[in-house]
Amino acid sequence: MRRLRNEALKSLGKNGAFPGNFEKMYLEMDDDGFTGNFGQHVNIGKYLSRRDDYINTLLFGKDGYEDRIRKRFNDKFFMIRIDEAGQPIFPDGCEDLDKEYRHKLNAWYSKNVVRRYTKKYYDARIDILSQKTLKALHEIDNQISNIIKACTVDGELHTELLTRQKALNLLNLYEKKAQLSNPYDEFGRLKEDGTDAYQIAKELTQWNNFLRDKVKYKMNYEAYENAKNNAKNKDVFELLNSFRTINPKLWEEVSGTFNSSQELDNLRNRRRKLLSIIRRRGFTEIRINEVWDFDKGDIKEEYREFWQNLKKLDEEILSKEGSRRKNKKYSSIFTKEPVKITEGGIKYNWYNYIEKSINNRLKRENPTKNSIEIKKMLEKEM
Repeated sequence: MRRLRNEALKSLGKNGAFPGNFEKMYLEMDDDGFTGNFGQHVNIGKYLSRRDDYINTLLFGKDGYEDRIRKRFNDKFFMIRIDEAGQPIFPDGCEDLDKEYRHKLNAWYSKNVVRRYTKKYYDARIDILSQKTLKALHEIDNQISNIIKACTVDGELHTELLTRQKALNLLNLYEKKAQLSNPYDEFGRLKEDGTDAYQIAKELTQWNNFLRDKVKYKMNYEAYENAKNNAKNKDVFELLNSFRTINPKLWEEVSGTFNSSQELDNLRNRRRKLLSIIRRRGFTEIRINEVWDFDKGDIKEEYREFWQNLKKLDEEILSKEGSRRKNKKYSSIFTKEPVKITEGGIKYNWYNYIEKSINNRLKRENPTKNSIEIKKMLEKEM
């Protein structure tokens, strides 16, 4: 700032201008005077000033939300508190006022601010997500922002500049954020109705369902290869930007094999959510060590419900899935065996896949045990 000011003053001196006019010529002003910002095509200071005036009027003006809450609870000393993110904290029992306030603020933003999404998008977000859920998202988003700030160059994000450890931390945060919408906790147990975790998962699931048919993604392999070739650290780039999955073209061909219904879609989605607890980004990358203690030769106690829930879901899905294409064989489509390829179509059975993975490792580490003994041991745990 000092360097820019000195250069501007030198320029003004050469042109015979009076140095005291520097602020008027170069700095931004709002209704109260100079803001300290350099002038630009958008008057940030004036915008912030008017936004804050509007919020203060809504919250603390005559018949504002503070007055309305005082009347509702017959408490003339009540005061709205502001959290660390600058958001008002509405007390329990005022959820309707909280949403009303956010809708009014959203309407003001829609008239006064150029935004990424439409007013309808933000209105739906307000209706579906409570402050409790937004706060949980905000806490994780802040941690993500702290990491990616370090690899933002000239406004462009270059995550390949991160160290491998930082990249792993970023992946863990993405997984933690995704886990908020999961009906299962980190050990595969259903979140208990009435808890904050249950409410957050329910609201985020509803929000994701709202977005699902409105947002379309298309893989751009050429752009991916170009970005990868230009990346300084290709290992970190691949870690953050790629994962193993079924080729979308092949998936499009075989997906018609399955019967489809809302009930089946819901069951498959629940299984996907449950598997995400032990799956790292991708279709086949199962972290067996998460659920099985190879030293003790036993399922980890904290994952016992995960094991039971997975088997139950697999059995229910397989009993309903059926096949619409008979006598058609698919061979060499999948490189792993999370699926079973038969003449009747393609059947998923993740429980058996994980069981087989444990079986194979146990045979490698203890070749004296045969597969029948291992299967009996696994079945005993059920």
